Amino acid sequence: MTNNTNTNKVFGLDLMRAMAITMVLCSHILWIYNPDDGIIRQLFALFGFLGVEFFFVLSGFLIGRILYKIYIKEDFTIRSALGFLKRRWFRTLPNYYLVLLINIIITICLGYSMPKLEFYFVFLHNGFSKMSTFFPESWSLSVEEWAYIVLPFSLLLFSFLFRPKNKKRFFLIMTLGLISLFIFLK
Repeated sequence: MTNNTNTNKVFGLDLMRAMAITMVLCSHILWIYNPDDGIIRQLFALFGFLGVEFFFVLSGFLIGRILYKIYIKEDFTIRSALGFLKRRWFRTLPNYYLVLLINIIITICLGYSMPKLEFYFVFLHNGFSKMSTFFPESWSLSVEEWAYIVLPFSLLLFSFLFRPKNKKRFFLIMTLGLISLFIFLK
């Protein structure tokens, strides 16, 4: 009998993913609880927030690790950055656009309005205004897609400008700098 375990799996990351999924699911079942039962509702709402935060941390870690390996190994060029984007986008965009189109069809059939629909196609629907009730689940993917663009092209630009000798340290500085910038701008 052969052992087909994947040696690349990290138990802690899988546990964090399972916790995040459970927390988000708990927040999505709030409608079954009595509105007067404040403590459970508040706890499950907090679970939803923390679960999404866990997903962002996981995604940042896993995707950041992929970009880090590309940045360290190769002469990081526009081609490297575009290759990274291509791989990310082939994993996320087909499903996103399929679900977006299904939502559009359902919304049209039900006669509801779709405010600023064009922004959904370029992930700007939650960047400049309050989130609408149309396809609200898409806000987190919008954040992630912009992160896919900002980090590799920031690395590319600043690597070109500063020609770092220590690429590992430079990657860390750029990542922490971007995190700080976005926290400050928030």
